[in-house]
Amino acid sequence: MMMGSVYLLYSAFYISYNVPTLRFFIGFILNIMYLILAMMVTQSTVDTLEDLRDDLALARAGNSAQFYPALLLKISQMQWYLRI
Repeated sequence: MMMGSVYLLYSAFYISYNVPTLRFFIGFILNIMYLILAMMVTQSTVDTLEDLRDDLALARAGNSAQFYPALLLKISQMQWYLRI
């Protein structure tokens, strides 16, 4: 659904490029959409980090040491992604 709205908004933006008021309005809507997308990505990243930390706790409780390096790597990658 989000990709469809991106496509439609960009189509409307390029079609209305010669109409200044409409171009401003579509640009405003695009900026709001970017903000919503950023919030969705941030929330998804935080949820994934929580899930990975839960998996790490389960691996510690179950003495599954073979999962530690992979989980720690995934956690560090997600933290790095969140900082960008």
